[in-house]
Amino acid sequence: MTCDEERRLVHDLSEGSYEAFDELYMQYSPLVERFAYALLKNRTEVDDISQNLFLKLWEMRGKLTDVRSLRSYLFTMTRNAVLDALARRKVTVSSSSFPETVLKDVVPDTVIERIDGQNLMVMIDLAVSVMPEQRRTVFTLSRQQMLSHKEIAERLGISVKTVEYHISKALSSLRNILKIAVFFI
Repeated sequence: MTCDEERRLVHDLSEGSYEAFDELYMQYSPLVERFAYALLKNRTEVDDISQNLFLKLWEMRGKLTDVRSLRSYLFTMTRNAVLDALARRKVTVSSSSFPETVLKDVVPDTVIERIDGQNLMVMIDLAVSVMPEQRRTVFTLSRQQMLSHKEIAERLGISVKTVEYHISKALSSLRNILKIAVFFI
């Protein structure tokens, strides 16, 4: 969808067009759901988030004329809804807990250009917070505390190969989640 098409649909939606809402829903709901599912891994929560998000969009349709990019707006709404869902699960997401050097491991420069650094770090923190416990621990020790694979293995009582496996899986997971996020921006 081009920017002009999106603007036209947002304008029509702001005037109460059901057809514009349907078209925007068909275009963006798969992105919302794919992004939320990549983080939450719970179909029921994702369906609830998607339905609530588009209900809010309809309810506030008159205020959408000030929105420059509906994609970015939906990305922010989805990210916030995922944070709320994680808070209900009692999963804490620390703000900017990873050094920006983590970005080079995970994110191509073309993505960094499209997503501002703060949003990117929040996305990384979000993705790390939903990793299995040992993977999260290994990744955090590696990227936050800058420990070597050998030091992590010794600290956790696991093999260096297991450390490498967890870091590889963590980086792959982060790349996949960020690929989905880029579709919003």
